[in-house]
Order: sequence, then structure tokens, then C-alpha cells
Amino acid sequence: MFIDLDDFKKINDMYGHDQGDVLLKIISYRLRSTLKSRDIVARIGGDEFIIMLSDIEINQLSDIIKRMLNVVERDIDLNNLVVHMKASVGVSVYPNDARKLGDLMKNADIALYSAKEKTGSSFEFYSKEIESKFNQMNKLENGLKLAIKNQEFDIYYQGIVNHIDERFSSAEALLRWENKELGSVSPSVFIPLAEKIGIMPELGLWVIERVLKDIKKWEYDKYLKHGVAINISPIQLEDENFSMKVQSLLSRYNISPQTIEFEITENIYIHNFEKVVKVLEELHAYGIRLTMDDFGTGYSSLSMIHKLNLSKIKIDKSFIRDIPGHDKSIELTNTIIKMAQSLNYMVVAEGVENDQQVAFLKDQGCDFIQGYYYSRPTESGNFSCLLSEDICYNKL
Repeated sequence: MFIDLDDFKKINDMYGHDQGDVLLKIISYRLRSTLKSRDIVARIGGDEFIIMLSDIEINQLSDIIKRMLNVVERDIDLNNLVVHMKASVGVSVYPNDARKLGDLMKNADIALYSAKEKTGSSFEFYSKEIESKFNQMNKLENGLKLAIKNQEFDIYYQGIVNHIDERFSSAEALLRWENKELGSVSPSVFIPLAEKIGIMPELGLWVIERVLKDIKKWEYDKYLKHGVAINISPIQLEDENFSMKVQSLLSRYNISPQTIEFEITENIYIHNFEKVVKVLEELHAYGIRLTMDDFGTGYSSLSMIHKLNLSKIKIDKSFIRDIPGHDKSIELTNTIIKMAQSLNYMVVAEGVENDQQVAFLKDQGCDFIQGYYYSRPTESGNFSCLLSEDICYNKL
């Protein structure tokens, strides 16, 4: 079994490495207490332990692992500071999964990877399916690390229309990744992976610079009165120099900060919120507009939203999808629009696909509409043509 402590780095960061070492010793003693004398418990590095059990029935393993996870979760006193830990466990079994020790360890490590994809205090048994998923994720990770260098990313743009005159007033920049071996990879897959492996800051700046280059080619001041929206990861906002880097790019391309807006999501609340707010304040003071994306689907709190200098709230497509047939979706969407209007936020509805949805949103006074009904995402050159001809797809 491979056991990995969840979020152990936070212990070292908050309490220091000496206290982290004390915690590791406490955990090792607790694990030892759940096992027989002939079983082996060893720390193999960082916050990871390996355990070898012998002469045991497979159907007993789940109960043993649950006992281990329970003792890990008990309160830990670090100099009168009570902390709580959770762990993830990967398991491989001889001879079912492998006959050599090295292969058993490798397979347990693969199972651990799968366990860590779940919430804390999870365990997973090795399987061929898990190994296949693990190998695929490794391919994604390795490909992603080289994607910028290999020029595999592209930016597509989806128009956003003013509900009154049904003309483009802005656009959202959408990152796309096409790999020769992997094909087209969904942003829902590669964005979280980019955050996980630490390349999001570099990738995020690449997106901003690429958008500025595209804007420079367009007569943006004539066609896009509300500029281009760029999605920003909370990880980018944890960089205290992020605002300065953005300002430097805008200056390099001689583009007004009012020409872009940053879309943030509600998961900024689970990061270093005060630090993130400081960076957002710097961006707002510089003139960049801020939009709350996917509103109502995450960790939103009105007590936190009022700390942000928002210009817009974007209603998530999950609310729009069931209109007009779902009364609760209608009521929730209407409530969000009225709330936003009372707070002087403009409102964007995304995922709009039919006449009934458009009619409802117009009737409720939603400011902007985004979705396949008006425009599908398209590459920069095509979108530039749409702008110059002042047309939307559904008008063709």
C-alpha cells in the first residue's frame, strides 16, 4: 500500500518544517498501531508511506485500510494547535496485480493516483482500467508541458450580443488545444491539469498576450464596445506581480485596459481570498473590468461579492438550459437578473440556443446574450470577418 497525506504542504507552510516532522512521526506511530508486528511501515519520502502486509485475505484489506484512515483523521496536537489530516491510499496485491516487488510498488502508486482524484480519506485498488487512465493522464501532462513551445494552442472567440440591437458588443476568448497524438483536448480536462502541474501562470499570460495581438488586428474600438473577456485562473491571481505583468503587456501593445475584461469564477473563494482581492483591486484600479463567471454554481457569497469591484455577472448555462420548460430555472434566472440589477451589475446569459430563451431574457432585461443562437466559437480570422460585416451566425 502507498499512503499519501492530503495537503501536508500546508502544515509545513503554516507551522514550519519542525512541526511537520513531528506530525509525520505521530502518523507513523498511529499506522504502526493498526498492524501486526511482522508488517512493515516505512516513510519513503515527503509525506508518503509504504506498507507491506503478508499472510492476509484480500477481503480483510478494506477494513484494515479504514482503520488506518481513521487513526490518521484523529486530532493531532502540535504544541497546543489541533490539526486534522486525511490520507489517500493505493493498493496492489500479490500475485493478482504483479509478482515482482518493483511492479507491486508501481501499481500501488498508480492506484494512489486514482485515490487522490477523489475527496480525502479515499482508497483505491489497482486495476488495468486505472493504469490505462493513469497512462493517458501522463500523456496529457507530458504533452501539455510542451504545448506552448510546440505552438499547439489557439484562441477562439465567441461573440456576445447586446439584447437591444442584437449586435456584437463584446466577445469571450476561449483557449483550445490540438495535439497530434491526443487530438482535440477539452478545456475541462487540460485547464485543471495545467493548474495542477504548475504551468497555468505561463499559459495564462500566453493567452492574454495572444488576445492582445488579435485585438490589435481588429478595429476593436469600432466593433467591440465592451472589449474581449479573458478567463483568469485563481492561481494566476495568487501572483502578487500579476497586475504589473498585465499592465506591461497592455503597454507593449498600446492597448487600453478598458479593451479587456477578466472573467473570474467563484472558486477564488477557496484560495487565498485576501491576497486575490488585493490583486483584483489593482487590476480594477488600472481600468480592467471584472466579471463573475458561472454565477450561482460554486461558492458564491454575497458577503464576499460586495468586496469585489465587479462590472458584470454571467449567469451559468445550467440555469438557461432548461428554459422555458422548467419553472425553477426561470425563477432562479429571473432572481439573479433582478439581484444583479439592484447591485448595478450588468448581466450576461450564456448558453442561449433558441428563440424562447432569447425572448425570456429580453423580457427580463438581461443586458447581454451569449450562445450558439447568435455565434459559435470561431478562430480569430473568421471572427474578425463577422465583426467587420456586423453579422451573427444566425443571421446568415
